[in-house]
This record gives sequence, structure tokens and C-alpha cells, in this order.
Amino acid sequence: MSESTQPNQTELAEEADSRADIHEFLSRVYLEEPDSGLVQALKSTEVSEVFLDLGINFPEALAEENQNELLEQLAHAYCDTFVTGEEPVFSPHESVWESGCLEGKATLLVEKFYTKCSLGLPKNSSEFPDHLGVEFDLMGKLARKEAEYRLKQQIEQAANYHEFQRSFLKNHLLGWGPEFSTKVGRWASHPFYRQIGKLTAEFLKMEAEEFELDMEFSTN
Repeated sequence: MSESTQPNQTELAEEADSRADIHEFLSRVYLEEPDSGLVQALKSTEVSEVFLDLGINFPEALAEENQNELLEQLAHAYCDTFVTGEEPVFSPHESVWESGCLEGKATLLVEKFYTKCSLGLPKNSSEFPDHLGVEFDLMGKLARKEAEYRLKQQIEQAANYHEFQRSFLKNHLLGWGPEFSTKVGRWASHPFYRQIGKLTAEFLKMEAEEFELDMEFSTN
């Protein structure tokens, strides 16, 4: 490959950072219910227009004018959807979708993957390693590492972290995330979480295309 056709590492770093932004956002909303700061950000024109390009309308889903009432609704909806809802339909744990129970094989495998990548589990979270929010946290960290090394022109290290992402998507997230998020998008009790489900399904589809991977479940 000639120098003129070499990939621009700065552009690739920006792409990795953009992907990391969405992974980190999804990690946040799956690990805990939204607070007032996040709600206001999602209602803002600057942020909401980014998601509108993906067909996601957060201002409409967060239309309740009374902020305290909205936050209470979201807290109840979070528990109803992910904590006390009917399992395994909305359980955000890979092992539940894989074997029907918590702390299955996937839990240990994801924890080992963190160690393999020399990364730590999310701080201030007591969730199992195969919780969807934790898996998105891992992908966000890997994408940030890729971006960091691309900006330093350390292409081999960047490629390693790119491959880590591909491997984790193939062996974990894409095996259950699309089906889980599609069901959340259809049946979650609050419109905010239906939008989150739709966003997750669409983003995982984009990730599969980015890494040239097949999805086991159609989100259509």
C-alpha cells in the first residue's frame, strides 16, 4: 500500500472515539437509571440531533414536564425492565440468555477477557461482568485504547485493541445483545427504554458491519 493510500490514523482515532462515546453512553444507561443531568443532556438540541440521525427521539420519550415526576418514572421503569421484570426476556446478563441462570460460563469468560486486555471492571458497580452495561463498558475502554494508540501512530498496538473489540463482539455482545435489545425496544414499559432498546439494536448492527461480522439475530 502506497503512502498516499495509508489509512489516516487521526481519522481512524476519531472514529474509534465516536464509537467509544456510544458504548460509554449505553453502559451508563444499562448500569443505572438516568439522573437529572443525563435527562437534560438528552433533551438538548445538540445531543438529541445526534440520536435523531439514528432514528432515536429522546425528547419525545422524555416529554414529562415535571422533572421529579419524570425521574421517578424512569427509576421505576429501570427496575421494572431490568431488575424485577420477567426473566429471561429483559435480564441484561449474557449468562441468562446463554444458559438461563446468573453467573454462568459467560460471567467468567467476560471477566477473563477484561484481564486479558489489562483492563479493570467498572468502578462503583457491583454488577456481574456479563451484565450488558459492563460489556459496553469494556467495548468503550477498548475503543478508547485504539484511539489513543492511533493518535500516537503506534499502529500495531492500535490494531491489537481493534482486534480485541472484534473478538468480544463476535464471542459475546453479538451473540445475545441484538435479541435482548430488540425485545426491550418493543416491550419496555417506558418509551425512554424502548428508545434505548432501539438504539442498542441499531448500534450493534452498525458494529457488526464495521467489523464485518454476522449477527445471529435479525433486529428487523
